[in-house]
Amino acid sequence: MLESGGEELPVRSLVLLDDPGRHAELVRRGTYISPVAGKITLRAFSESWLASRTFGPTTAEATELRLRLRLHIWPVLGGKLLSQVTPSVIQSWVRGLKGSASSKKIMLTLLSPILGAAVDDGLVARNQTHAKSVKAPEPGKRKIEPWPAEQVAAGRAALPGRFQIVCDLGSGLGMRQGEILGLATTDVEWLRKGGAVVHIRRQVRIVGRRMVFAPPKGGKERDISLPESVALALAAHLEEYPARPVTLPWLEPGGQPVTVALVLTSAIGKAVNRNSFNTFQWKPALGKAGTPASRDNGTHALRHHFASVLLHGGVDVRALAEYPGHSDPGFTLRAYT
Repeated sequence: MLESGGEELPVRSLVLLDDPGRHAELVRRGTYISPVAGKITLRAFSESWLASRTFGPTTAEATELRLRLRLHIWPVLGGKLLSQVTPSVIQSWVRGLKGSASSKKIMLTLLSPILGAAVDDGLVARNQTHAKSVKAPEPGKRKIEPWPAEQVAAGRAALPGRFQIVCDLGSGLGMRQGEILGLATTDVEWLRKGGAVVHIRRQVRIVGRRMVFAPPKGGKERDISLPESVALALAAHLEEYPARPVTLPWLEPGGQPVTVALVLTSAIGKAVNRNSFNTFQWKPALGKAGTPASRDNGTHALRHHFASVLLHGGVDVRALAEYPGHSDPGFTLRAYT
């Protein structure tokens, strides 16, 4: 059965139209959903949902949510009407997402409250992410084998001098690659009372083949104590390779330009492209150091070394999760113990 506009009505709505008694009963109970209620697109509704959140529209959390919506949810589901976002559509979308099982699960977790709000607003009858047929992929269970100190030192020595700071910040502070590439001199408080601190405020990421500044992963800024060994390495790096001002758009190509003095830049004073670094600097260095160029031996291995050092030093799992920015202490426990 079609509406006058030619669009097919949801099955539940067809039953209601053909059964006036049932329609009246659902209206009395407050559970009636209008046949036209689901005519708003997921993108339009999620825009209003995002605007209604308690955090400000320019906060790190808001910009990270918008980025995830724009990159992972809107391209496939954004143009669909809310009534068209069925369990089978959701499961197909999850299956087609790129990335790890845990990242797919995060995207499904983001979609769920949006559809939940649509239910609360009376636009759809149920949150289809809760359907039995919608299943989030389970992350593979494997233990991480952190690099020993000797392997970190060998990798560092094999890198060109300009890029050795990547090993210092990754293994000494647990910073992600994008966070290292986005670190500015103003993010370092050398003389802070109680000890020097590094503020993790941004990362460099690639959107549509363009580099942009963006909030740290998950939109969560954090502070990391700066140990003397890393402070000395950082000071030596800045003396040899002075910070250079770099301007990149915020969050997406065409976004508001942001200029900061980056700790690590290319030889011509530009932001370092992670793909170029991985291909022309990191992988050759692994080969020189005798380390296989595998997925487990990316720059993330430096974070694993950092976490393992803290764990063996007696730091409890919950505190350990906060240092590298893990959102789930359980992940830290499963990965390193």
